[in-house]
Amino acid sequence: VRVSSKSCEAQRGAGHNGAQWKRFLKITHEETENMVLQLPHCSSWVNVPANHQEALLQRLNHRLKAESIPTIGNDVLDWRMSQSFREVRR
Repeated sequence: VRVSSKSCEAQRGAGHNGAQWKRFLKITHEETENMVLQLPHCSSWVNVPANHQEALLQRLNHRLKAESIPTIGNDVLDWRMSQSFREVRR
């Protein structure tokens, strides 16, 4: 999945059905809001330090597993967080 991929391509890459995808989007939005508060100097996902990105991936996958939703990789994380940062920063 590339950062420029369409939502349906990212969903397919994540292996999520419709309900799982909606939860994934909600969870990542919540995490983005928290991250923006914790790291106000980071204006975009690429500016977030690598250790914070890795911690977020672990946290997200833990939350997804808890709801029996397939976990994601860095490609889907980068796609979603690039988008989510833009949404939250508006």
